[in-house]
This record gives sequence, C-alpha cells and structure tokens, in this order.
Amino acid sequence: MKTGLMNNFNRNIVRDYLGSLKEDKELDAIFPLLLSTMGFRIIATAEDSKGMPQYGKDIIAVKDNRKYYFELKGYSDRDITSSSFNKNDGIRESIYEAIDTPFVNGSFGGFSDMNTSIIIVHNGEVKRNFKPQFEGFIDEMMKKNPGIEITNWDIHHLTDLFTDYLFNEYLLSDSESIRLFKRVLVLLDLGEGYYEHFEKLIYHQIDKFSSTDGRKLKKFLATQLLLANIIFSYSRENNNLETGKKCISFQVLQLWSWVLKKNLQRKEAILNSFEILYQLFNSVLNEYFSKSLDLAKEKRGLFLGRTGQFEKLGYSLRLISYVNHLCIYFRNNLSNSIGDPKDYCEILNEIIDNNEDGLILLKDNQSIFLVNVATFFIENKSTEYALNFLKIIIENLLFIKANYSVLPEYSNNEDNLIDLLVNHYRPENYCDSSTCLLYILLEFSVLLKREDYYQIIKEKLLDKDTNLQLFTPYISEYPNFEITLFEKEIKEGLMITNIQIEDDFSDFSNKVLTESIESLEYKTPFERFRSLKILAHVYYDTPFFQEDWLLKL
Repeated sequence: MKTGLMNNFNRNIVRDYLGSLKEDKELDAIFPLLLSTMGFRIIATAEDSKGMPQYGKDIIAVKDNRKYYFELKGYSDRDITSSSFNKNDGIRESIYEAIDTPFVNGSFGGFSDMNTSIIIVHNGEVKRNFKPQFEGFIDEMMKKNPGIEITNWDIHHLTDLFTDYLFNEYLLSDSESIRLFKRVLVLLDLGEGYYEHFEKLIYHQIDKFSSTDGRKLKKFLATQLLLANIIFSYSRENNNLETGKKCISFQVLQLWSWVLKKNLQRKEAILNSFEILYQLFNSVLNEYFSKSLDLAKEKRGLFLGRTGQFEKLGYSLRLISYVNHLCIYFRNNLSNSIGDPKDYCEILNEIIDNNEDGLILLKDNQSIFLVNVATFFIENKSTEYALNFLKIIIENLLFIKANYSVLPEYSNNEDNLIDLLVNHYRPENYCDSSTCLLYILLEFSVLLKREDYYQIIKEKLLDKDTNLQLFTPYISEYPNFEITLFEKEIKEGLMITNIQIEDDFSDFSNKVLTESIESLEYKTPFERFRSLKILAHVYYDTPFFQEDWLLKL
C-alpha cells in the first residue's frame, strides 16, 4: 500500500473509531493517553472528579508553562449546535465556569500565574449554521479575558492528533499491523469468536518493538492501552463482551511477560502504565458480570437449554469458565478495597448451588477451577461454602462414575467427552487411569478437616490401580519460568506419579501438612496485581502448583 493511501486508510479507521465514542466512558479513558504522548503533564482527570462539579474542566494539564482546561463532549453532544451550546450544562455554561472558577493547585509551582487555554474537545463538528455564532462568542470571551485562549478540537483535529501521536507510531505503522488490525475490527463487527488475528497483532506489536528509550516505552504502552480500549468499545457496541474479555486477557498476559522479559518490573512508570491496562481488564469484567450475574444466580441460569445434546458438555465448560473469571474479578475488587468478601462468597455459593448439575469436572485439568474456587472461599473465611463446593464436586464425580464408568479425562480431550456424553460410548483412547484432580481433592479434604470426604474419594472414586499425580514445572526446561508462565501454557513438568495414600485419615493429614514444599520465587508484585498469576493459569490451562493451595492458605 502506498504511503499516501495508507495514511488516508489509517485516518479513516481512526475517525470512524473516534466518532463512535461516548463521553462518560471511552473518550474520558483514551484522551489522557493522547495528551501524555503529546508532552502534557496531566494534573487532574475526569475520573478524579466523578460525582463532583467539574466546572468546565474534565482534564487539567500543563505544557510549556501554560495551563490547559479540557472539556470533553461526546455522544449526543459531540456536534456543536445551538442546542448543545445553549442548554443547561452545555458548552456556553462550561466555558463560563472554566473562566469563573479557577482550579487551585498548590502542589504545582506557579500554576495560578500561568496563562490559560480552554479547549472544547468533541468527536463531532461545529455545525455550519451555528459556526458564526460560536466563533463570535469565542472571540468576545477572549477579548474580555486577556491571557485566556479558547478553542475547540473537533473530530478532524482529533483524528490528526491520534493518528500522528498514537496510531501511526506503532499500531498502524506497517502494512502487517494494518492488515491484522483491520481483520480484528471486521471480526469484532461480525461478533465472531475468533481471536487468532488479535493474538497475531499482539505478537507482531511486541516483536517489532525493541527500544529501551523511556519516551518510546511510554508511547508503546499508551498504544497498547488504546488498542485495549478499542477492543472494549467494539465488543460493548456489538454486545459481545466475551470477546473483549478474551482478547484483553491475552493482551494483559503477553504484555506482562514482555515486561518481565525486558526486566522492567521495577520501573514505577511501567508499572503505572500496566496497572491502567490491568484496571481496564477489570472494567471489562465489571461490565460483563453486571450484565450476566442476575441470570447466573437463577436456577440453572447458565444452562442454555434448547441447544441439543452438546449442552451436556457446554453447560459444564461455560459454568467453569464463568466462575473462574468471577473469582478473578472478586479478587481484583478486594485488592482495590471494593466490596465485602462475605457478600462475594455468598454470590459465588448461590451460583454454584443453582447450577450444581453443571458442576461436573470432566477434564483432569479442571483442577484449576477446583483450586481457584476453593482457595477463594478459604482465603475469605467461608469454610462452609468451600465444604459445599467440594461436596457437590464429589457427588457429581460419583454420578459420572456410576453412569458412565469413568473418571475425569486425563488428556483433557474434549472430543472424547463429546463421544462419552453425546454419543454414549467410551472412546478407546479415553484416559482416566491417572489423575491430578482427585489427589488435589484429597489434599483439600485435609485442609478442610473432612475425613468423610477423604474416605468417599478413596473408597468410591479411586480404583486400586489409579495413578495419583501432582504437577510441578520443570524449572530446568524453563530457565525463564515466570516469563513463560505469563506467555503460554506450561506443558513440560515433573509429574510426581504413583502417590501412595494412607488408609488412616490422620496419617495422610500428617503427611500432607508436614511435607516440605519449595516455594517458587517470583518477580511479579502480586500485592499490586493480585490475580495476574491466577489469570495465567485459567487462560492457558496450566495446572496450579502445590504451593498455590498448601502454602497460601
């Protein structure tokens, strides 16, 4: 594609995207990114003053010894017309308030003495029939207020700025990026659940960036955050938040792996940028669960019903994925002092109770789900809910064994499960002679002091030749183990096999609780990104390590 045509194509993409933004969410989220890359120092944002009067100052910034008041207008107010200008809380009122109510900032030296620019930012146009009145008003206000400059940045000016400072810098800087980005947008518009092109775009963006220059790092991360906002915006618009959740999960994990690979995890500026992306991911989860939680809490709320025999498997997989991400969302909220752990545990238990017939662990690596949920209950002092959760799992495993004569499929082959549940026969290559999941259940029976659970698992689920196992990653195979954890599934590991269990519960408990377990060392600040490791296990299907339930509880 020739340079001129490519630039025009880029601008068309940017203009279409900007034109769809709404003030209260998308425009507020991405405009500070632009200002930051343009060299503005941001003093306050609209997010800082949510619920308080803003007096014509959604964003306050400083550049070249001048202070800037940005008032953002979008969606129904994106075009400047007589109506949007003169109405209550309209543009005229915003300009008067920006002039009459100075922003006081004692921490920034000389702020009050700086000349002022008031800029109306709107992702639309000044309508031609109102342009003379608007420009006349601006001229009059500047004459009455020397030292104050008033102007507007419309969709055309914003398109140029975003294209030059953000999109063209990395996201749309080469033909492969443009091809992949265009394909991603097409699939988002179609509501398709294909993520291959998005994954390739992230890989391509990371691979082509090699600079360690601070300014370029800042722009690169701002571009990634912009891309995440675009994905969120399009998935919301197409009522397909599942796509936004999937794509931004992948982006978060890949970027953190990249941070570790570049040894940037101690740089505060990098951590701050990544934290914004991580909080955006949680915003996607927030909107996703806000729209679906009431349904999930109903009786069989996550069951789709008239979808045929495949729903036997689909119900289980959907429920497990939903609850896995709900635990991640709740943990993130608690890290930000949002919500009550008791309330979160009650919600989780209600969903589990009302969807208990879908809570069938058919794949051995669904031990990830077992550990994620059980540890959430135990961490938050809801032992009774943890016991109920394990009870349902054990009862459903007994049902599967009684009716299908199988245990969870060790190779995690969903085709085998379809043959089993839908076609009603056990495939020749169905493997359930080995299991990690059942051994982990035994260890949780110790943690929860339930001898009855232990005996049921030992006597009614396990066969005499069942090979009990535990997974531990081969650190020697992964010298950059932590980087790999966030980059892809860890497949190679030391499988501790043929674990012997005692007949006596107290003997087994003593062995488990006194066992020496070596804790892996991590560079990731989990106190800041609490669920990041859990997200990696859930997304890539990497089993949890024994330390994740024995040493953390």
